[in-house]
Amino acid sequence: MTLGAEEFRHNVSGWILVNVSANQEEDIISQMIVMPEISRLYTTNGRWDIADEIQTPALEAFDVAISRLRQIPGIRETDTSLLLSSRIG
Repeated sequence: MTLGAEEFRHNVSGWILVNVSANQEEDIISQMIVMPEISRLYTTNGRWDIADEIQTPALEAFDVAISRLRQIPGIRETDTSLLLSSRIG
């Protein structure tokens, strides 16, 4: 079976963890909160400074959103995980 673009046209959710340059968190957050794909945004401690939940109607839109997010000045590193299934509710 070969998968084409149609098989990937469904709602996609995931988390992107973001490491930012020192003292740039607020500037970066202000640019993230206007992105319609970001449904939740949390500040965190440890290796990652920010955790975003991203929701899009298709995998291609998810890819575009991540690419836009990674272009924000001050973002040093990201780690993305797609949400596959819910085990509660």
